[in-house]
Amino acid sequence: MAYWLGKDYRNQGIMSKVIIDFIDELFLKTTVHRIYARPFAYNQASSKVLENAGKYLQRRKIF
Repeated sequence: MAYWLGKDYRNQGIMSKVIIDFIDELFLKTTVHRIYARPFAYNQASSKVLENAGKYLQRRKIF
């Protein structure tokens, strides 16, 4: 998955909500049972989005 959000819409929780909804649908409609997320080290905004979405980063299990 890749994502980008325009400046005017950042820091409003929009992308965290989108990721949560996407993952919910993915688990409901497919046989996927685990997701691994690894943002680029320099992209702290993306890391924060994943943390806000309740996912664990790097070497942690995602339930």
